[in-house]
Amino acid sequence: MFKFFPAFRAVYENRNFSLAAKQIFVSQSSVSQQIKKLETLLGATLFTRNSRSEVTPTELADQLYNEGVSIFEQEQALQRQLTNHHPHRIQCRIGVSNTTADVVVPKLLQTLAIPNAVKLSLTVTNSTVIAEQMANHQLEFGLIEKAIVTPNIQRTAFHTDKLVHAGNPKSDTWLERENGSGVYHYTEEFFKQRNLKPKKRILIDNNDLIVRCLAAGIGQSIISRDVLPAGIPFERLNHNFERQFFLLNRLNYPFSELQTIGQQMQALLKSVNH
Repeated sequence: MFKFFPAFRAVYENRNFSLAAKQIFVSQSSVSQQIKKLETLLGATLFTRNSRSEVTPTELADQLYNEGVSIFEQEQALQRQLTNHHPHRIQCRIGVSNTTADVVVPKLLQTLAIPNAVKLSLTVTNSTVIAEQMANHQLEFGLIEKAIVTPNIQRTAFHTDKLVHAGNPKSDTWLERENGSGVYHYTEEFFKQRNLKPKKRILIDNNDLIVRCLAAGIGQSIISRDVLPAGIPFERLNHNFERQFFLLNRLNYPFSELQTIGQQMQALLKSVNH
């Protein structure tokens, strides 16, 4: 069954046969054939094909993914240990929130030593999505700006971030991060404290775009002081608008290389505040 697992995992995570095929470097027809063989073996359907190219996992697919990923990774780790060979490079997928991407990631990549056997990839999204993807084994590590409790995931605080009120305070336009981001809660709290009901609220899921708008004199926003370039006016806020950045990692990894990367990250991130 597990010889079909890479194809199944790719389809499950991408929700798309074509994207899955590109990810594992095979043809789409090969992926389809492997999924059909796996469905025949299990005697049930794993994916519901939609009218578009997207697919929806069935309950059986959810169960196979949630319980199968750790077993598959353990099998791959055992194979590597016994034969000193692994058929694929080890994935090290790190999810980073918008602000940690600006504040932390460049410093981290300057010093992080990545073994040759590891394929490193970074995805920028909001903190809630990162926590969900960690829980679903879609990421190996996460850097978030929001205190989220996730079962079987270790959370370590490593940096205090100070938010400010930036931009043109007379503007009717507010540039806001989306619900699920680390800043969303603080923006709503700012509105409550100041008894504000903005006339124009624009949701933007990207810090860089918000900064560019502020630099162009467009609107106002609650944003990290660390990502604000010189020249943009801002108001300092009280300690209630300070928050922690967190490293998310698993208690155990199947490959020693991932354990080593996790230890490196913990050590390196301790120096961010210094």
